Amino acid sequence: MRAPIFYDVNNTGYYGDFASTSRMNAINYNNIYAISGGVAHFYTSSGSLRGYIQATETNDAHLKIATSGGEDIQFLDGGLGGQWNMIIRGDGDVLTNRNHYAQIFYDRNNTGYYADPASTSR
Repeated sequence: MRAPIFYDVNNTGYYGDFASTSRMNAINYNNIYAISGGVAHFYTSSGSLRGYIQATETNDAHLKIATSGGEDIQFLDGGLGGQWNMIIRGDGDVLTNRNHYAQIFYDRNNTGYYADPASTSR
């Protein structure tokens, strides 16, 4: 079957135009399964659920990336077999291969304490 675009029979606001843009509410392809509500579930090749991505309208968390529990998230350079640039550990630790840049660093529990290397610190 061939067509330039495929429209949802129940809601033509959802469509697949695979040479251009698409708007879908659910995708089932290989090891990725997305359900309605903007949540994408990511499975390993053995079928283990390892992570989620969700788009939301609430708070400041408009895009959430989550693991199923305790897994690390890696940012790679050069494809899936490339060198890691940053790892966010499941326990909250963050590892990077390069520098950190900021104008000022604040204490999370008390912003009265800060480090400003170019000026004063408290």
